[in-house]
Amino acid sequence: MKWLVILCLFGLLPRFPAAQNPDPVLDSLKRPLPAGAGVRAQAERLESILYYTLDDQYDLPVYSRQLDSLFHCCIRGKTGDIKFERRVEGEIPMFRGTSLLYKDPENAKSLFESALGKFSAYGDSAGLAMAYMYLGSVASAMGDSLAFAAVYPKAMALSGHVKDPYLLATLYNNLGVSCFDFGRFAESAALGFRVLDLIDQHPTPAMLEGKAGVLTNIGAIYTRLGDNQNARAFAQKALVAAEIRHQDMTEIRAQLAWTLFVDKEYSKALEIYETIQKTLNGPQSLNTLAATTYAMALCYRKLGNLQKALPLARKGVEVLTIGSHASFGSAALLELANCEFEANIKDQALRHALLACQTFAKAKNNGGVVESSELLAAIYKSKGNYRKALEYSELRYKYQQQIERQQSTRQLAFGEFTRDAAAEKARRDAEVQAQLIQQRNIRYALFACLAVLALLALLLYSRYSFKQRSAEQLEAKNREVEAARARAEQSEAFKSRFLANMSHEIRTPLHGIAGFTGLLLDTSLSEKQRRWLSSIQHSTDRLGEVVNDILDLSKLEAGEIKLRQVPFSPARVAADVREALALRAENKGIDLMMNVGENVPEALLGDPTRLYQILMNLAGNAVKFTETGFVQLSITALPASANGYCSLLFSVKDSGIGIPADKQSTVFESFRQASDDTTARFGGTGLGLSIARELVQLYGSDIQVESVPDEGSAFSFTLILPQTDARYLDVEVKPADALHFNQPLKILLADDNPLNREIAAEALHRHFDQAEITEAANGREVLEYMKRQIYDLVLMDIQMPEMSGVEATRFIRENISAGIPIIALTASAMPEEIENALSAGMNRHLIKPFKPQELAHTIAEMLTLQGNRATLRTDADSGGLKGGPGLIDLSFLRDFCDGDEAQMRHFIQIFLDQYPLEINHLDKAIQEKDVETIFQVAHRFRPQLEFVGLKEEATLVAEIGRQAKGVWDHQIESDIRNLKARLHNKSFTLETK
Repeated sequence: MKWLVILCLFGLLPRFPAAQNPDPVLDSLKRPLPAGAGVRAQAERLESILYYTLDDQYDLPVYSRQLDSLFHCCIRGKTGDIKFERRVEGEIPMFRGTSLLYKDPENAKSLFESALGKFSAYGDSAGLAMAYMYLGSVASAMGDSLAFAAVYPKAMALSGHVKDPYLLATLYNNLGVSCFDFGRFAESAALGFRVLDLIDQHPTPAMLEGKAGVLTNIGAIYTRLGDNQNARAFAQKALVAAEIRHQDMTEIRAQLAWTLFVDKEYSKALEIYETIQKTLNGPQSLNTLAATTYAMALCYRKLGNLQKALPLARKGVEVLTIGSHASFGSAALLELANCEFEANIKDQALRHALLACQTFAKAKNNGGVVESSELLAAIYKSKGNYRKALEYSELRYKYQQQIERQQSTRQLAFGEFTRDAAAEKARRDAEVQAQLIQQRNIRYALFACLAVLALLALLLYSRYSFKQRSAEQLEAKNREVEAARARAEQSEAFKSRFLANMSHEIRTPLHGIAGFTGLLLDTSLSEKQRRWLSSIQHSTDRLGEVVNDILDLSKLEAGEIKLRQVPFSPARVAADVREALALRAENKGIDLMMNVGENVPEALLGDPTRLYQILMNLAGNAVKFTETGFVQLSITALPASANGYCSLLFSVKDSGIGIPADKQSTVFESFRQASDDTTARFGGTGLGLSIARELVQLYGSDIQVESVPDEGSAFSFTLILPQTDARYLDVEVKPADALHFNQPLKILLADDNPLNREIAAEALHRHFDQAEITEAANGREVLEYMKRQIYDLVLMDIQMPEMSGVEATRFIRENISAGIPIIALTASAMPEEIENALSAGMNRHLIKPFKPQELAHTIAEMLTLQGNRATLRTDADSGGLKGGPGLIDLSFLRDFCDGDEAQMRHFIQIFLDQYPLEINHLDKAIQEKDVETIFQVAHRFRPQLEFVGLKEEATLVAEIGRQAKGVWDHQIESDIRNLKARLHNKSFTLETK
């Protein structure tokens, strides 16, 4: 029990964020306000500093005086906010009292009571809680347990009104300090753990600054309860927390040293104390002074070195006077008396021990009375005064009994707080008992134990050898893993280069096949030739899709796809998807529907290209796996959208084959489909859903699937995107359906492949009647042509010999023209190459193989051209073909006749003579409700309409034929009447000049 008196050194830390070294939070709070800041802003800054530095004996008085002066000169009655003024008025005496708490407790008490009166008068419950808390601190400093018992429940009852987490943590911490001082350890620990919970819930820098102090406090509680193991564990935790925050760890190390002292490891404790002493600079707290003076003296005395102990004990009495702090001062006196007694300076030892005993008794420090009484009894006994020795022995016995009773009560209370303490003690007792039994057995079987030890030594040697071998094997395995990792990185880099090169190599011939196939399909062909070419075109498109899927999957796996943030219209993206799939759905007889909710914003910020790819994969799959019925693409605005953001639900539903429940999770895997026969029936690589899901996950969302076999499927996902103004959307150029333009254009076409140049030139002539095309084989030729002539547009291949398209574009932008439109033509879909081209100054890009319509549409958008349909009409001043009020598309007929107008008139006349006969056949079939005849007429009439450019009427005839495949429906009759009216409105005559 001799160490109890010294434990007052290591009580709880008085302030929540205890740190004496540079504090980033405090530095931030002290930063000057901007010039012209108002009075209220200055006052709130001072409040923040004062609340953060509560109990700081160095900063607190300065800032409290500043707040007091600011209040009297510029705040009272001048802000118009009575509540704010009253709060500051109550805080000023509270802050002033806090700065006097340990220097002059009596005056501090009166100031706290003044603050209490002001907070009470103004109904400030949070301020009342803080004032009661500091009255408890006064009671602790004065050793008045009754006063503390009166204010503690009031502070706790009002703590719920303290809304600021930092102030609430300060309140709990300081109340815990006072509970500790009065031996209420269970309540002190409970409050400490409450503070830790608050720090975990609100991990702000200011809160985290106090974590090390709270852990130190809890360790001190375990020290006082005699649980040195837990005390040391919490001290270690406090050291870790302080190191993370770069805090002063002096007091924590002092507590850790004390745990070593309790375990009689005096040398280790002394090493820590000496380290603390060497690192001290600036003002020191009472705990630090104690640790570096009489705590060190105590260690030296225990080690028998009175020559070093006695000077340190005297220094402790000088710096820790009884007047400054009763407990610290009395402990210093007692240690000096112990050193003097052992040094045979008995008279001084007697005088100092008597003063220490009196002060301990006045401060109600029972442990101190016990220690000082024991020393006094020994001193009087050595001087031959046995009566006094007996008197102080009885006094020691009396207070010792009180301590034991208090200790029993405290242990009981703390046992209720930590219920596993009894179990832990029982476990330790059982371990001790087991050790006793083991020792007894060892004595009975010494020779057997020697044999066991020998065997154990052998096993240890074997284990050591095994560890050595394992370490060598592990090192070898690590080398193998490192080599494998290097090979994997090289393989990944090789794969990226391989994909980039293969993309270019595959797309170049693919562009030639697709280009010439498209051009041939627009010429006059026999039915067999058209069917074969259509098959080639379909196969080429499918091969292009497979190449794109594999490249996209590779880029997703490598993390190379980045989402753009550009304005776009979600409705327009959905419409583009529907338009792209319309023909495929029409050929299968599927209703392809689109539904865009009324609340869907007109414009959002995002990546329309990737959204189009997602929806195209989902809707394309729906069309592919639906044989009859419908496919519906829907966009709905969800109500739970954040400010400035919109939450959109995208869904694709179909009435297709569906997916079994056990296969719904596997359809998103690469190269996987729902069943083995799906690929055989419908085709595909199994990459579409995998790519769509990866792209959706880039947005932080995921695709949900609901499906019933043979009934259909529904795929949906939600995206949260920022809204933007619709005026930021690109102006959508809508050329005519035929994409036919008659504006004179000068186009410079650059490509090192003659086949590619021929395809592009043919595609341009197909859609631009007056296009003058200049061809270049590399970037240097492009520059030479542009120096001699001005062009409206440049079509630039990226990879060319001598000078690439990127290099040529940079030269053009820097030296020739900053405004001429340049469209990149590339056979590579790698994002690095496209991004490099755009950053060099190219305006748009097209990936080969591209369709002639794509090229024409891109050029029309770049040059804002308005398309025109070829029409049949007669001018007043010139002869020629004449049409009725409607317009027709003569592009196919003109191409078929190679521009021969006489031949075009001939075919039109044949059509005008023939189509009334077909109408008569339809009328007769309607009367007889003969669906078979209607189907046959529609089948042969549709090509005639398309031949002369009546595409809308041809589509209507195709719908009539589709309806005629089933039973009679009155809708067929209605559609035929509509067809007759359309053809009547577009009656043609043939005139000559």
